[in-house]
Amino acid sequence: MFVIRECKFERYRVGGGRIINNDGAGHREVISKYLSEGWRYAGWVPLTFTGEGAPKEIDLIFERQGCGEGDK
Repeated sequence: MFVIRECKFERYRVGGGRIINNDGAGHREVISKYLSEGWRYAGWVPLTFTGEGAPKEIDLIFERQGCGEGDK
């Protein structure tokens, strides 16, 4: 038996700029939705940047345990 992980990516626009306030961005709702579906939040990866170097778009990464072959 071996364990595999299934991953899912959710692209998310965080805005960016010199002063970033993402209090109302809704990222908590996205993370909570995936957690309620059995996914685990694994982190994030920046995809695009503003001219000032701040993240503009990111991928939120979620994972969950899958089954190995023969473990269906």
